[in-house]
Amino acid sequence: MEKNTILAIVLSSLVLIGFMFLQTYLNPPVDYPVEEVVRDLENTPFIANEENAQNNLEKMVHLENFAEEVSISEEKILIETNNAKITLSNRGGDIVDFELKNHLDGDKGVQMADSISEINRAFSLSFGSYDSKIIDDLFQVNKINDYTYGFYKKFRLAKADGSFDTFTLIKQYTFHPDDYLFQLDVIIDGLENSNSAFSELNLNGKAYTLRTSPQIGPHYDKKKDRYENRTFMSYTKDKRKKQLLGDNATKEYSKPYTWTGIAGKYFTILVHPQNPETMGPSLYSTKIEKNDYTNAQVFLTRNAISQKNNKDTYYIYVGPRTDKDLKKYNLLSENNWGLSNIRFDDSLQSSGILSWLEIFMKAIMQVFYKIIPNWGVSIILMTILLKLALFPLTKKSSISTLKMQEIQPRMKEIQDKYKDKPDKLNMELAKLYKETGYNPMMGCLPLLIQFPLIIAMFNLFNNYFEFRGA
Repeated sequence: MEKNTILAIVLSSLVLIGFMFLQTYLNPPVDYPVEEVVRDLENTPFIANEENAQNNLEKMVHLENFAEEVSISEEKILIETNNAKITLSNRGGDIVDFELKNHLDGDKGVQMADSISEINRAFSLSFGSYDSKIIDDLFQVNKINDYTYGFYKKFRLAKADGSFDTFTLIKQYTFHPDDYLFQLDVIIDGLENSNSAFSELNLNGKAYTLRTSPQIGPHYDKKKDRYENRTFMSYTKDKRKKQLLGDNATKEYSKPYTWTGIAGKYFTILVHPQNPETMGPSLYSTKIEKNDYTNAQVFLTRNAISQKNNKDTYYIYVGPRTDKDLKKYNLLSENNWGLSNIRFDDSLQSSGILSWLEIFMKAIMQVFYKIIPNWGVSIILMTILLKLALFPLTKKSSISTLKMQEIQPRMKEIQDKYKDKPDKLNMELAKLYKETGYNPMMGCLPLLIQFPLIIAMFNLFNNYFEFRGA
């Protein structure tokens, strides 16, 4: 993409320069219904920090060997939508493969569940905080329809008095055939316990942690792909907060958020909890776990749960980082989930004060592309159109340059005459400019206007999704 971007900029610049020379020659010079399922779940060994591990062991979640449970074998489930092929595993009820069908990385679709391993899978849960190990047990599976699957398993929680709270953990995925967004429900069901009432799921103030995929696609080499990166983002108080991390680093984000996630240059995973107020801090991680390849993963902690029956819903976008795909979640009528004002589109790349100029230039190119479906031609035509729009200003600049050449001898006389009197020199030059109608700024103005155009053009060519692979 970098070579094509540079080529597009060089091409546009050549057109601009060509117009400048032509002008000089002609006129010299210048320049996008959850059904409730059955249930069941298990234990998680913990923790990187030994002191935290000991504290959590006092309130550990244990697997109960219930007599009614049957032997379960590992099972992989393939769900295919018009946009993606998703592989679910009943081990933990996690996603182990998420391939985008319409966007390629070499000869395969872009893999949005990259760097999957035995200890780290996409949308895994761990009990307690983000330093706990993922739930790695086999769940029972309940197929509701072709696009909705539930995974369930029974657990029990050791209480301080030596008794146990029994509950069922359920993970239910709901996909839509035409959407990059899916719904994940995490259900804690304590109503089945007949011996004692389920009191709470509270491990040092946290119930569980949900994590994104360890890494997103496309796979890239930091040393070679200079324009590709991984940016952590959270949306807080109507503002996007970005964070870049070095390798093998972590950073806690403690502010409340509407959504959080990780974005590459062209693809992103964004997670919107239906009830953001129930969430604790999140953690950004670039831990190195597999093949010396850096992760780019977000851990979302859920505060302690005291209800006997609790359902948390997460809306998760996994797909291209494009305006048309992300903007639909702002209006209820435009998406399949009844969402509004989520502001996923605020995760898009922008150039700050020049973003309006990028939007304008993108709109022009899209119009030309509809007429002639070739982006190279669209770039040339847009450049020509912009140059024509600047022509009146360029013409005035050329005339101003000619006048300067005409009055050059008189300017020289004044400069020689008042070289020791700078105040008088400036006064006489100003009088000469007024008399001849010459404006010194007119020679620089076209160049000053073209600088932001070239900068906006570079950002547009570098970040515009439709140019990916062009």
